[in-house]
Amino acid sequence: EGEVIDISHMDVQELRRFIEEQIEDAKRQGVLFSVHLKATMMKVSDPIFFGHFVSVYFKEVFDKHAETFASVGVNPNNGLGDLYARIASLPEEKRREIDADIHAVLDKQAELAMVNSDKGITNLHVPRDVIVDASMPAMIRAGGKMWNAAGKTEDTLAVIPDSSYAGIYQAVIDFCKANGALDPATMGSVPNVGLMAQAAEEYGSHNKTFEVPAAGTVRVVDSAETTLLSHDVEAGDIWRACQTKDAPIQDWVKLAVNRARATGSPAVFWLDESRAHDAQIIEKVGQYLLDHDTDGLDLRILPPAEACTLSLERIVEGEDTISVTGNVLRDYLTDLFPILEVGTSAKMLSIVPLMNGGGLFETGAGGSAPKHVEQFVEENYLRWDSLGEFFALAASFEHLAEVFGNAKAKVLADTLDQANGKFLDQDRSPGRKLGTIDNRGSHFYLALYWAEALAAQTDDAELAAHFAPIAAKLIEHENTIVEELLAVQGKAVDLGGYYQPDNATLTVAGKFDEGRTLGWIAETFGRIPKPKRKLPVLWTVEPTQDGERSFVVRRQGDIQIVLLSYKIPSALHPDVDALGVASEILGNTPNGRLHKELVDKGLAAQVFSYLFPTHDPGVVMFGAVVKKGDPVERARERLIEVVETTFAAQAATDAELQRVRRDGETTFDRTLSSPEEFGVALSEYIALGDWRLFFLARDRLQEVQSADVGAVAQKYFRRDNRTVGTFIPEDHPQRAEIPQAPTAAERLAGFKPRAAAAAGEAFDPSQENIDRRTHRVAIGDLKLALLPKKTRGETVDAVLVFRWGDEKSLFGKSIVAQMTEAMAARGTSRLTRQQIADEMTRLRMTGSLRQFQTDRAHLAEALRLVAHVLRDASFPQAEFETLKRETLTGLQAQLNDPAARSRDALLAHFNTYPEGDPRHYMPLAARIDAVNKLTLDEVRRFHAEFWGTARGEIAIVGDFDDKAIEALIRETFATWPSPAPYAPILSEPRDVKPARIVVDTPDKENAFYRARTNVALRDDDADYPALLLANYIFGGGSGLSNRLIDRVRQRDGISYGAGSALLVNSRDRAGAWQVGGLVAPQNAARFERAVHEEIERMLKDGFTAKEVDDAKNGLLQERLLNRSQDGVVAQAWVGFLEVERTFAFSKQLEDRIRALTPADVIAAVRRHIDPARLTVVVAGDTKKGVK
Repeated sequence: EGEVIDISHMDVQELRRFIEEQIEDAKRQGVLFSVHLKATMMKVSDPIFFGHFVSVYFKEVFDKHAETFASVGVNPNNGLGDLYARIASLPEEKRREIDADIHAVLDKQAELAMVNSDKGITNLHVPRDVIVDASMPAMIRAGGKMWNAAGKTEDTLAVIPDSSYAGIYQAVIDFCKANGALDPATMGSVPNVGLMAQAAEEYGSHNKTFEVPAAGTVRVVDSAETTLLSHDVEAGDIWRACQTKDAPIQDWVKLAVNRARATGSPAVFWLDESRAHDAQIIEKVGQYLLDHDTDGLDLRILPPAEACTLSLERIVEGEDTISVTGNVLRDYLTDLFPILEVGTSAKMLSIVPLMNGGGLFETGAGGSAPKHVEQFVEENYLRWDSLGEFFALAASFEHLAEVFGNAKAKVLADTLDQANGKFLDQDRSPGRKLGTIDNRGSHFYLALYWAEALAAQTDDAELAAHFAPIAAKLIEHENTIVEELLAVQGKAVDLGGYYQPDNATLTVAGKFDEGRTLGWIAETFGRIPKPKRKLPVLWTVEPTQDGERSFVVRRQGDIQIVLLSYKIPSALHPDVDALGVASEILGNTPNGRLHKELVDKGLAAQVFSYLFPTHDPGVVMFGAVVKKGDPVERARERLIEVVETTFAAQAATDAELQRVRRDGETTFDRTLSSPEEFGVALSEYIALGDWRLFFLARDRLQEVQSADVGAVAQKYFRRDNRTVGTFIPEDHPQRAEIPQAPTAAERLAGFKPRAAAAAGEAFDPSQENIDRRTHRVAIGDLKLALLPKKTRGETVDAVLVFRWGDEKSLFGKSIVAQMTEAMAARGTSRLTRQQIADEMTRLRMTGSLRQFQTDRAHLAEALRLVAHVLRDASFPQAEFETLKRETLTGLQAQLNDPAARSRDALLAHFNTYPEGDPRHYMPLAARIDAVNKLTLDEVRRFHAEFWGTARGEIAIVGDFDDKAIEALIRETFATWPSPAPYAPILSEPRDVKPARIVVDTPDKENAFYRARTNVALRDDDADYPALLLANYIFGGGSGLSNRLIDRVRQRDGISYGAGSALLVNSRDRAGAWQVGGLVAPQNAARFERAVHEEIERMLKDGFTAKEVDDAKNGLLQERLLNRSQDGVVAQAWVGFLEVERTFAFSKQLEDRIRALTPADVIAAVRRHIDPARLTVVVAGDTKKGVK
C-alpha cells in the first residue's frame, strides 16, 4: 500500500553500439577514453556494463580467442586484469600471442585512461577501480583531464552509460566551462538529506536486477497474477525493478524540512517529473509537505541537472544548498562537491532518516575502500579519510540534542564542529604516501582538537573538567605519538591481535581496614579477567660498549660540569648491590673520595653520583661542578683517575662501609615509617618484578663487603665502558660484558625479611587533640612545645629556631649571617665536618641541625650534638674557602636561569629598604660581590657577638620522653644566651609602583613569568580566610585543580607548571599576592595574556558555589593531612609559639573558611587585588620570543 514501483531495462545491443560510437569519438578527437560506473554499489548491473566496455573495446581479441578464454574461465565483467590472471596458466607461446593481440588493439584504438600509469593499470583493468562518484569529480577538478600511459594528464572523454545521473556531471562541466574553477576559500557547500536506503530505492533493487537469459517478456504481477508492469526483452538485456516504500518518504520529507529550518538554507528535491518514478515521488512529497510548517522556508523541486546548476550558482556566491535526493544520487553527491572543493569526498555529509526517530549520518570515503585496505595490508598505511565521519558524528550529536533535548550532546556537537574546523585548517587528513600521517594520525589529531575544545568550553563544567587533563596529555605527547604512528609504516601488516593492560599491580599503604579494602579491590579491579596468554619478552639491552665515548655541549651558562657514565646490569643482578655502595663511597659529600680529591683540593666546587637501579641494564654516573673560568680539564682527568684507578687500587675501608650501611639503614627505616613514601618506593621494586625486592635490597646492603666493592669497580669502571662525550674508536677495546640477570624469583629464593618496625598509635590530628597532647613550657625566653606520641618506627621530628639581634645591630650583616649559619656544621672544637656528618648518620638524623628527624633512642644525643655544633663551631679556614666556592658557584649558576633571574628582578623591584637594612633584598650580583669580599674573621666575630640558644622556640613531635627532653633542653640550650639584644624586625606595607620588566637570559629553552602585587594583610585579619580560599581556586590548589593550571595547561597547552601564592605572616601586614609559571619563550606573551584574562574573569564573574565548596573541601583536607605529619606540626608549633598562639587559632581559621560564601570570597578579592597594580617580570631569551 502506497509503494512506488518502477521498472527499466537496458537494450544490450544499443549499449554496445553506444560504446563503439564513444570509442570512435575519443579516437577522432585524440583524447583519452574512460568509463565511469559504480560496480561496488550497483552490484548486478554495473559489472555487466563494465564487461561490455571491455569486450567491445577488445572485440578483436575476444572474437579471436573466444574458445581459449572459455576454457580458462575469462569473464569480461571482471576486467582486463582478471583476463591476464586467467591466461597465466596457458603455455607461454599462447600467452605471448594474446598479449600481442591486446597491445595491437591498444595501439589502434582510442588511448585508454590509466588508473596507475606506473603499473600499466588501465581504466578497464578492474571493475572496483572504476568508481564514478570519485573519478568524475576528480577529472572535472583537473580540468577534464586524466592520466595517460606516460604518466601525464590529457583531455579525456568520460563515458557514463546511465542517463539518469550522467546529466549532473554534464551540468558541472558546462558550469565550470562558463565560470571557471571553484574557489575552496569562498565556496558554499551542498549537504545532503538522503532517502532511507533499506527497502527504498536503488539499493533495494539488487535482488530484482537481472541479465535476461533469453528473449521474451519480463512482467511484474500481483498475488492474483495480474500484470502491473512489463517489458519485451532480448537475451543479454539488463532488467531492473525498484520500489520505494511510503514510510521512508515521510521521514525523508520531515528531515528535509527540519534541516531547512535549522540552517536557513534552501532545500531542493532532486526529482525529474518527466521520469515516471520521480513523478510519483513528487506527488508524495507535495502531500507530506502539507503536514509540516513550511512558512519562511525555501523548498523547491527540480530535475537533477537543474538542481545541480542551481547549487553551483549558489556555491560560487558562498551560499549553502541542501540537496534532498534518492539513495544512489545521494551516494554520488557525497563525493561530487567535496572533491571539487578540497580534493577529497570525505568532507561531504548526508543525513538519512531512520524509523523511530533515528538517523543515518553518512559521508564520502575519499577513495576506494578495497584499494585502501590493499595498501594498508601491504604497507601498513591507511589512506582512508575519516573527515566525513567526523562531520557525521557532529551532526549525529546535533540530531540527538534536537530530538531528545540532550544538553551534553549539544556541547559535544558544537565542540566537535570547532575541532573539525581546526582539523581542516591544519590539513590533518591522510596524505598519499608513506612518511605522512595516515588515518590513525587523523584520528589522533581529531581527538586532540576535540579534547581541547571540550576543555575550553564553559557551557558544561563537568565535560570541561573531564577532558582538560586528556587534552593536556595529548598535547604533551603529540610528537611522540606522531613519531610512533609514522614509524610503523612501510611493512606488511597482520590485522589480527590487540593490546590488553594485564601487568598492573595495585599498592595500598598506610592505616586501613584490610578486609574492607580487599573487598573494594575485588569489586573493582577484580572484575578484570586474567589473560590466558603470557607477555612477550621485550628486548631493551644495548650492546657492549666498544670504546670510551666523549661529547661536548657548548652553550651559554654559568657553571661547568664533568659527567662520567658507566653501563651496569639490571637492578636484579647481585653486582648492583655493591655498585650502590661504590657510588656512595665515591660520591658522598663531605665524606666521599671524590669530595676529598676534587672539592677539598680546589679542583671542583661540588661532586655527586647517581645510580639508576632499573629493570633493564642502566648506568651509574659521577659528576663534578666546576666554577666558571676554572680549568675543567684538571677536574675531568682527576675524576676519571679516582673512579677508574685509585678506587680499585685502594679497597673500601671498614669506616666507609659502616657509614654507607648506616645511611642506607636510616633511609630504609624512614621509608617504612612513612606510608606515602613506602607506597611510592614499592612501585619501583614492583617494576623490577616483585615488591619484596625492597626488603632484599635493604638486607643485602648490610652484607656487601670491601672485596665486593673492589670487584665491581674493576669490572665496570673501565675505560671502554666510560662515556664522557664523543665516541672514539679503539683498536684494542677493554670490553665490559654485562652478565644476564637472574629472575626476581631466583633472587628471592630462601629469603626471609627481618621483622617489621614497631607500629604507632592512631593519633587524632584535630586541633583540640594537638593542643591537649602538647606540653608547652617557657624557660626564660626559650619556649617549648613538646608533643609525645607513639609513632611507627619510633620516629621523632624536631624544629629549633633561635633569635638574636635587632634592626640596628643586624644592619649590613645579611651575608655574614647566612654564611655563619652555613659554616656551623663544618667543624667544632672536637669534631671535623666529616665526623659531624658521621655522627648525624649514627644518630639516624635526617635533615639539618635546626630541623631534623631521628628516633626515640637517639633524640637526646642528637640534641646534644646540635647544641655542641652551634655553640662550639670552630670555623676551619679550609672549609670556609670550600663554602665560598660552593656558594659562588651556586649564585653564578642563577645568573642565566630564567626562574632565578625573574625572582631576583621581582624582589629587587619591591625592595623599599636601604642597602644594609635586614629587610633589604640583595640582588644576585651584589650577593656574589659580598660573598667574594667576606672574610673568615667576620664570620667568627658574628658568631661570637650574636649567636645563642637561650631565646627562641623549640618544637618536638613524636616518640620521646617529654620530661627527660625538657630537662636536657634546660641543661644545654637554655644556658647559652645571645650577647646581642633582640627585637622583632617588622616590615611596613608600602605601595610600589607597578612595572613590566623583561630580563634577557640568552640561549635558554624556558622562560619564567612572575607577577606580584602587595597586599596589606595579616593572617588574623577578617579578609584573610577569603583571600586564602580565592587564591586556592585561582592558582594555589594542588595538582591540576585550579583555574590557572586549567587555562594554561589543559586548555591552552602552553605551560606544565604554574600557580599563585598568598604571602601573609603573623606579625606585620606587609603581604603580597604572586603568580608564576614556566613557559616556552615563544609562548610567554600568550601566558601573560592568559593570566591577565583569568584575573579579569575572576574579578568580573567571581566564583561559583561549586568552586567555593570544592576549594573548601580541598583546602581543609590539605590542612588535615598536614596535621597528620609530625614534621609539619612541629614547624607549625614554632610559628605559634613566636606569636603566643595555639592550634586553637588554626581551628578558628578553618571555622571561618567553612562559613565563607561565594559573595564573601569575591568581595575580599575585589578589595585587595587590582590588576592595574600588578608588577610583571618575564625572564627568557628575547631572541626566542620574550618581549
